[in-house]
Amino acid sequence: MTTITYLPGAGSLDGTKIIKNGVGTQTPTETDAAREQYKKQREQFLQVLLTQLENQNPLDPVDPSEFTGQLAQYSSLEQLLNLNENFESLKEAMEVNSNASAFSYIGNSALLNTNMSAAQDGKATWNYTIDGDAKEAVITIRNSNNQKVYELTSNGLSKGTYKLDFDTAEALRDIAPGEVLTLSVQAKDAAGNSIKTSTTTTVRIDGIETDNGETYLRAGDLIFSFADIEKITSTISTTLNNGGAGNDTTAETDTGDSGDEPVDTEEAA
Repeated sequence: MTTITYLPGAGSLDGTKIIKNGVGTQTPTETDAAREQYKKQREQFLQVLLTQLENQNPLDPVDPSEFTGQLAQYSSLEQLLNLNENFESLKEAMEVNSNASAFSYIGNSALLNTNMSAAQDGKATWNYTIDGDAKEAVITIRNSNNQKVYELTSNGLSKGTYKLDFDTAEALRDIAPGEVLTLSVQAKDAAGNSIKTSTTTTVRIDGIETDNGETYLRAGDLIFSFADIEKITSTISTTLNNGGAGNDTTAETDTGDSGDEPVDTEEAA
């Protein structure tokens, strides 16, 4: 069932960050383009040099110092290009190492600074903050096609942070596993004035992807970067010595504001 929980003392995050899922294309690097240009110019230079040597006057030969200087410049340019390629190889190796370390995030929960979430295990979870006492707050959830799948009107909400656990079984339309859902909260005070709200979501990381050398994490169909993560929560299974009983503990890595334990849970109709 869908529930709303008030979180006393929870901090708010500034704004929301819209995450776009795009398909990247591979483009040549600047070093590749420079090397191609270098090859063309060098071939042209050598052709001109050979033509002049073949057609020079034996009694008045061409001064070789000019050609020697240009050859030295091309040699220096080639060395710089090789050095740049070495740096790019080092960068690629670092990216591979970064991708490998990203696998450790799979299975953990991530708190994201966005109003977008993903349907996972039949639910989606958001925290939303209301910056003032609200006479009325209209909570709307839309699917990836911008169709309304859930709406709830809450009355008499105090200023603070609330947790929304949305049960996809209560949706007005079918929601596919992993589908991206977007939450909007429109709150008004007793005078009918709008109250500022902000939203975060908690998702389970279930994959990683790369695009143009950048590493992204995936939760269902939702793609996000490391910069979007406010907090990582991992569940570690340990075994006790007394009879081998299992014990689950939770370890948290906090990169932003966090809230207290939820209280005053109310069931949303």
